[in-house]
Amino acid sequence: RVAAMLLKLGIERAGVLLMHWPGLCDWDPVDMAPLATPAAFQEKADVSTWEVFCNNIAAGWTNMVKLKEEGLVDEIGTSNFYAHHLDELAKQCDGAVPFANEIFVDASNQEHELVTTMQARSIHVLAYRPIIYKPFPDVVSDIAERLHTSPQNVILGWLL
Repeated sequence: RVAAMLLKLGIERAGVLLMHWPGLCDWDPVDMAPLATPAAFQEKADVSTWEVFCNNIAAGWTNMVKLKEEGLVDEIGTSNFYAHHLDELAKQCDGAVPFANEIFVDASNQEHELVTTMQARSIHVLAYRPIIYKPFPDVVSDIAERLHTSPQNVILGWLL
């Protein structure tokens, strides 16, 4: 599937491929019907429990490692993994450490503890939609006004 997606994009390999959690859904990945509405997705996505995660993380990670070994991706990482997910990944996969973990983090949701844990493990933090959520906190808007820039630029500067 990854090779087909890369072909469709017109590229030979991806820079980073992320394993998303909650991840397992009981539908054919080429069937887009479960993505038609949030309710349709939720109905199908309810199979993603901690037990399901623990029973499938090793096989999923092994597949991603193979994609990297085959040269289809440069790096492999995770999305929405918290410390206990990262611990279980390492436990089941010979100490595996993802290149990056994408999490919801922005100026009003900073996830200090998780970010500190990830940084201690040399996992790059990818911020999911850090400049989309509005209204921006007053402090961000105040800084933007003082610096004659946009709130988005303030947040991007803060993330760096």
